[in-house]
Amino acid sequence: MVKTMRTLTIEVTRQGHLRKINQLGWESREGHMLNIRLEGLDEIKDSLLRVRTNTKLPARVMKKIADTLERNIRKRTSQGIDAEGRAFAPYSKDYAKKRDKEGRPAHIVDLEFTGAMLRGLKSSINEDKGEVVLHFPDPEQALKASFHNEQGAGKNKVMRRFFELSHTDIEDVKKIVTDHVVEVVKKTFRSA
Repeated sequence: MVKTMRTLTIEVTRQGHLRKINQLGWESREGHMLNIRLEGLDEIKDSLLRVRTNTKLPARVMKKIADTLERNIRKRTSQGIDAEGRAFAPYSKDYAKKRDKEGRPAHIVDLEFTGAMLRGLKSSINEDKGEVVLHFPDPEQALKASFHNEQGAGKNKVMRRFFELSHTDIEDVKKIVTDHVVEVVKKTFRSA
């Protein structure tokens, strides 16, 4: 049996850019860098430097990102929708009959015959590296996910890309990070 481990990593760089890493081997940077030069305003300058050093994402924020991404992936997959917002390709006729025979709906492609694969989706965080990792630690569920997402499932090798970031996922992560940075800025300037 081939052990396939697919991970999806989100990282926030020191410059505040969101990076999507380990998804189909590419990386994208989103965000903007703001350089501020202040002269004669040492108090504000010191506060801005404190903001810069205090914007490392704490575990609670990273956990919120992980929970949001897990929830989004499970929700859209259960609705038969891929990361691009398109309906999954229908089940083959033979597999649809098998699902029908077992009392499982075949008209919505939800990738849940037993539900074990989607329940197997887990997350972990590395606060020091600023990483949120989504993965399937159980090799059997990782293999199922790999068939659907990368190799193609069934005789016809049908791809159903569910284990990727959608535009909504990226926007949700940006909002969580932005809310945290705004909170840090407010606290920093209140204490200055």
